[in-house]
Amino acid sequence: MSDAMLKKYIRFNIKIFPMYIVLSFLLFAAIFLGEDGGAYINGVSTAIIQLVILALIPNIIYLIMNRNESGNFLGFLGMIPIIPVPFVVIAVIMGVVYV
Repeated sequence: MSDAMLKKYIRFNIKIFPMYIVLSFLLFAAIFLGEDGGAYINGVSTAIIQLVILALIPNIIYLIMNRNESGNFLGFLGMIPIIPVPFVVIAVIMGVVYV
């Protein structure tokens, strides 16, 4: 049952993926504008933590909206380790291109 809910969470996060991309580029651009040379890793890791917390908010709302479905909490817990992946990929690409 939790596999079906995990698929629902993945579909939900794909729908709001453009929001993730915009937030990522905004935060990472702010890091580049304020960077003084060697603090890219520190700034990006802080930004990724902030982005994961922001990305959890819609997922918590989705968890509450679907609280009566079986396997909902397991689907939510399965989604938590997947959420930072696009942010880390974007950070690596921006680090290679800009730094």
